[in-house]
Amino acid sequence: MTAPYRIRSEDTWDQAREAYLAGEPAESVCARLDLGVRTFRARAAEKHWRRVDQPDPEPFEYDDDADTEVDEAELRRMARARMAQAARRGFVSEALRWARFADAVARQAEADDRRARQQAREQSRDDLDQNRRANDLLRKATASARTLEHEARTLMATDRALTARRELHNLHDVHANSADLSPASAEPAPLNRADRRRQLKHGRKRR
Repeated sequence: MTAPYRIRSEDTWDQAREAYLAGEPAESVCARLDLGVRTFRARAAEKHWRRVDQPDPEPFEYDDDADTEVDEAELRRMARARMAQAARRGFVSEALRWARFADAVARQAEADDRRARQQAREQSRDDLDQNRRANDLLRKATASARTLEHEARTLMATDRALTARRELHNLHDVHANSADLSPASAEPAPLNRADRRRQLKHGRKRR
């Protein structure tokens, strides 16, 4: 027995057209709205809303002056809202497209977050390497300064010892010259008249 012919409302056909042009397969649209596939295709051809009948979309032009900063959380909220609206209206393909868009935004946000963490780790390693190199240079500079200080003290001590030795040598020379000029080795001083008389008188007594 043939199923009775049923007339569908214009609202039903509008939903079918919008869903089909949004990308939902004809079979899915017909199953969801209880339409015959042959009737659907015939009406689409008659009303010129087959996909092949649609004009090519205008090329999308990017605004180079637009702000490139994008809030991924806001994009996800917008996608979920559009997906819910499409689902409530029965536009499954449209809802799926927004779901895929929301998923792509989430994946991009996760990738950006991983990249940011990786960059932070690399920057941390670079900072550690720079600190390590700076500490190595500081230790080398400190060791060099200590070596120079030790050499300077050694030179100062050597100079003091040489100075003391020269002073002691000069002092010995002065003492030696003083001994050569002592009264025992010097010529006797001339006697005056009284000393000569006492010397003669002392000589007579010894005879």
